[in-house]
Amino acid sequence: MAYNAITVGNIDDNRTLTYSDDILRYTSSYYKYNTWAKKPDLCAPGTGLNTSFSPSFTGTSAAAPQVTGTVAIICQQKPALLLKQSVMKALLAASVNFTSTLRYVPANSNFKKYGAGLLDTLGASWVAAHTRYLSSSITTSTTSKSHYFTVTSSDTRIRVALSIIKHSSFSSSSGHATGTPISVGLSNLDLKIYAPGSSTPIQTSSTNNSVEIVYFVPTVAGTYRIEVINTSSAETTYYALAWR
Repeated sequence: MAYNAITVGNIDDNRTLTYSDDILRYTSSYYKYNTWAKKPDLCAPGTGLNTSFSPSFTGTSAAAPQVTGTVAIICQQKPALLLKQSVMKALLAASVNFTSTLRYVPANSNFKKYGAGLLDTLGASWVAAHTRYLSSSITTSTTSKSHYFTVTSSDTRIRVALSIIKHSSFSSSSGHATGTPISVGLSNLDLKIYAPGSSTPIQTSSTNNSVEIVYFVPTVAGTYRIEVINTSSAETTYYALAWR
């Protein structure tokens, strides 16, 4: 349940190269209530794999290392992301497999079971290579903040992910050595996407979670606006955005 950690669920790959037969395994736990951040953050194959390990092992113990390996590949591409925890989570969430049925779609309650969806290492590497991500923060006195990205005619679908990271807070300026940790509530930022020249959002995400996701099919090319909305944060909130 660690707020900032990347938590990985386990799916059964059924030893095939297709995604239609992937299923969530009973060994994959999830948190179903709305008062805490939903977990897991995404899923990876951990059962039904063709491996040469002996003895064989399955479950999240096999799924999580695949995400770890993807993170390592991305950090090789972009070493600065070693220190950008929120960017890494947003990047993974934005680049999940588009063809798998195990992915977040609006109004799908299964989001709490498998998170953003199925890991896509190639997609995550592409997002990193094209620098389709950013990090920022929003203060308690700021109601919203806007960011922009370009959609070209080759973009047939867009998925935008917002990842929130929580920083420790202490009762004195002396820091963790003598200060008392202050428990703050779950930071809550909402996400809206606007088409070029439009003041009406084409997609909105307002879950009570550390990750917000919107998914849409663009109808026009041009500059789209991302609006990050501060709804109830009791402190400066640090976040990242990624899009694919």
